[in-house]
Amino acid sequence: YLENDEERGTDSFAAFEEVLLAAKQKKVDFVLLAGDLFHESKPSTSCLNKCMLILRKYCMGNEPIHVQIVGDQASCFPKDFCWSNFYDSNYNVGLAVYSIHGNHDKPSEHFIQPNQNGGSGACSLNLLHTAGLVNYFGFTSEVDDVLINPILLQKGQTKLALYGLGNMKDDRLTRMWAQGRVKFNHVSENFDSEDETSESEWFNLFVLHQNRVKRVAKNYLKE
Repeated sequence: YLENDEERGTDSFAAFEEVLLAAKQKKVDFVLLAGDLFHESKPSTSCLNKCMLILRKYCMGNEPIHVQIVGDQASCFPKDFCWSNFYDSNYNVGLAVYSIHGNHDKPSEHFIQPNQNGGSGACSLNLLHTAGLVNYFGFTSEVDDVLINPILLQKGQTKLALYGLGNMKDDRLTRMWAQGRVKFNHVSENFDSEDETSESEWFNLFVLHQNRVKRVAKNYLKE
């Protein structure tokens, strides 16, 4: 944010590094970002490079990851690399970072709609995910119906179903929510047998980046 400002140009990078340093020192299980890692959907190459340098400095290493993913990963992450970075044998990840996109760094329309060659563009979080630095989740290309699958995380006997939905246009999501067209897959739907897990064993956490304040009557998500 304000990277070209003479006085505040380094503030956001310093704050981001401070967060990851604290996470490293306290040996947290993972870092969870709820969107707007970047202030723009197309950050400058300098901004992207500084962010990647900070992530490499604090997130790569030989420290063991104690939280494991026990469910299907393919439905949670971008299809090109549909798994968490610490399961990639090409990387040594010592601190996992999970992130959805916000309203500032969300994918543009050209990313959602395939281009004439059958491919699509990429937002900044896609680049970080492809580089193995961030685990980008909560993206959907559907504009009429949304089905949210959880990332099933487990550490010892503690189980967490992590749901996420990146930012969408407030009026569209509010309308879809009211019409019952936003749905959540239950934990049990990620296992072949009901005997493998019990819903009551899991904590549920939903990461959302939307307007929750009534500025316009139909432009926010109610409690």
